[in-house]
Amino acid sequence: MITKNIGSTIVTVCESTARCTVYQLTDTYFNEVLEYINKNNYVCAGVYSSGNIGQRFAYYSGGKILNDEDALKNLETSFE
Repeated sequence: MITKNIGSTIVTVCESTARCTVYQLTDTYFNEVLEYINKNNYVCAGVYSSGNIGQRFAYYSGGKILNDEDALKNLETSFE
């Protein structure tokens, strides 16, 4: 797994499948995170966030919104 910190947001990427997850997304780094994922042709599998920001990010990235961090970690284990 590749881990990229963009401010307080953490993006993890599976090296073999290019699927990624996003933790602790904030408005401050919203565009930077989205740009990083799109620029590298990663596929967003899930976003750990609550509220409107998670819904907006899922809309643009195609990722699933998860309110449970353990559920997102389980999703990561299914990448390979």
